[in-house]
Amino acid sequence: MPYAAIGGMQLKHWTGYLKIIGPTVRLLFQAKRMSGCLKADMFKSGSVYFAVSVWDNEEEMKQFARNGLHKELMGMATETMSVFHNHTHQFEDIPTREQSVKQWNETMKQRSGRGSVGVLKV
Repeated sequence: MPYAAIGGMQLKHWTGYLKIIGPTVRLLFQAKRMSGCLKADMFKSGSVYFAVSVWDNEEEMKQFARNGLHKELMGMATETMSVFHNHTHQFEDIPTREQSVKQWNETMKQRSGRGSVGVLKV
């Protein structure tokens, strides 16, 4: 059963797009080259940008998240994002974009809209 890291963010200002999206695309390309990564994707749904990586092994996923560019991007969260939250979830199969968004929204609802950074604006 695959594990998905689902990150959702709303930007403080459109200029944050320029700062965060390029590195996120590079990060997803890095993830795709890692053993254990089944899928890495970035997309927008409503007012939220999503970065989703799917792994066959939770430990490899966590190892990737603790290092390199991923660690740097997490440090940029408060600077560029009005809300950010990342969580992992285990799925029966590789989740679709819709399943990822649904799971992220359910998690945010359980957190009363509070992300790791900021509060979700609907």
